[in-house]
Amino acid sequence: MANKPKLVIFTNFYVGGVFSFFKNLLLSLDTSAFDVSIIYTYNEQPSFELNKHTIGLHNEHIYVYKKYGNVKKQYSDLKNLIGNNPSIIIVSCSEELEAIHYYNINARVIYFCYDDFYLANAYKYQFLIDHYLVQNPAYFEILNENLQVSSNKVTYIPYGVSATANTITNTIKDNCMEIVWLARMHELKGINEIPAINNLLLQKSIKVNWTMIGGGPELLNIKEAVSQNNNFTFYQPSTDEGVKNLLQNKNIFILPSYLDGLPVAMLECMSAGVVPVTYEFNKGIKKLFNNICATIVNLGDQQALANAISTYYFNETLLLKHSQAAINVINVDYNIANQAVKYNLFLSQQSLISLSNKALPSFWKLHGIKFHKLYPYFLLNYIRVIKNYLRIIKNKYY
Repeated sequence: MANKPKLVIFTNFYVGGVFSFFKNLLLSLDTSAFDVSIIYTYNEQPSFELNKHTIGLHNEHIYVYKKYGNVKKQYSDLKNLIGNNPSIIIVSCSEELEAIHYYNINARVIYFCYDDFYLANAYKYQFLIDHYLVQNPAYFEILNENLQVSSNKVTYIPYGVSATANTITNTIKDNCMEIVWLARMHELKGINEIPAINNLLLQKSIKVNWTMIGGGPELLNIKEAVSQNNNFTFYQPSTDEGVKNLLQNKNIFILPSYLDGLPVAMLECMSAGVVPVTYEFNKGIKKLFNNICATIVNLGDQQALANAISTYYFNETLLLKHSQAAINVINVDYNIANQAVKYNLFLSQQSLISLSNKALPSFWKLHGIKFHKLYPYFLLNYIRVIKNYLRIIKNKYY
């Protein structure tokens, strides 16, 4: 019996939507055709136990990047985690690409480009990447326009989430709009704009409750900023079921984000009939959803966000229309059962493509002279000591 092709997937725990996507995909994907290995990476040591937040597949690994650690040791660790004879490696971060380049690992490299943040590496590592996957048509267009590769190296397959019942009644109860935040508490997600938007709604005499779901670097700051308000409640559920329960009977999903691709959280809210009101964080998002099942406004326009919520508040017919449309869009275009079939077909096709030797540039030319084989690493400690002495002398006598 022939060995199954080895599929190695890197997913970053730090990016909640990316992890949610792979979780949804792998739990629905027919993995019987592949020997699947998933590597969870984290940018810093988390405060929770990572092994309690994995998907539960047989071959899973956890790796925490050390910000000031030995980068060559990190490359070696990643190479060992990838293992022998991988057929396909799915990546999205520079650390994995660097390790593959450093060791010239012979595999098909599939690069997921989620949003603007990932474009730089998409261009930088064209020589290494065999195929690009995008979940938003905007990035399909961007990559085809700017990459020096043929158009058949970029594939657009949207995310998928669990479909729900065909009908959910989205109604405003007790004249109070229920708004949900479901995202990382990060500045680029627009979390710090929520207090101002709340004030704009209060000025319009709109009664509103905020359900704030998630964690992140701005969690304590936003809690402090709204501490004088009694209409904010914060949650950090540990399970998907906990999130789904919190989405019940919510009217609006808000995301004043400045950097996003196709947020999984947005799709999850839509599947529950919650209507998105967001910034136009990329050109594709407006084409996909605006005036169909959501309202997308210009970046930074808090007044427009408040006006959109106000429109839904005073026009419950429109709210119900967009709520039902959101459910329909998910069931037709983003149903994980259907999308998993498309991903499975794509990966099967990729596994059949013969590997070819790549003309890789010298690693040190791309990443610096310190990676040259003749670079005098044994002198580094002496150089650091001399620099420290010189710094002390300068501070003391000059």
